[in-house]
Amino acid sequence: MNDIEIIEGILGITPKKETTKERTIVCRICEKDYTYTVKKGRQPTVCKEEACDEARRKGYQVTKPKVVRTHTCLKCDVEIEQHGRGGKKLYCPEHRIAVNQEHRKKFKRAAIVREQGDCKDCGKALGTKTGKGRMRIRCPVCVTKRVYKRAAETRTPIVRTYTCRVCKKEFEQHGQGQTRKSCTTCKYPIKPTKMASKSDEMLDGMMQS
Repeated sequence: MNDIEIIEGILGITPKKETTKERTIVCRICEKDYTYTVKKGRQPTVCKEEACDEARRKGYQVTKPKVVRTHTCLKCDVEIEQHGRGGKKLYCPEHRIAVNQEHRKKFKRAAIVREQGDCKDCGKALGTKTGKGRMRIRCPVCVTKRVYKRAAETRTPIVRTYTCRVCKKEFEQHGQGQTRKSCTTCKYPIKPTKMASKSDEMLDGMMQS
């Protein structure tokens, strides 16, 4: 007796009996019965003949015949040729479009139309609302006014100080944007006109005489 058999006898373990199971299939190439022993993994589909094994290696596959059916349209006498499997086609292409349109009209849900009432702020009529969704409370004009009002209330004022590079004085700048480099008086100085210069010359001449 083996050491393993002695240990199994002490522990009371009965050894498993090896059972072999056989299965008979039809070879997909020669179409003959072939019996093989069932093992773990993928089961064979081809027998052990040399010709069948060579054909399997080359990737031989039995092509199934194509299914072609002919039907007659229920609306006219046109014959419909249908390839492959699937549901039976009852109508020809022309009548199928008409039948689909009829079905859509028959089973289509009616559009939901609701009255929206008047504007909450100005009292203007808002008309009707087609389809689902939230109804309006205010007209578009009042909505924009309300948005601007809220933005003005919540906006924090921006105030900055800058020094003019010409007169070297400090000024305040309100709002966003690039910081100014010169004040308005220095940036846009008042230039004397030709008429003013001529009148000044005339006055000077009168004063001298």
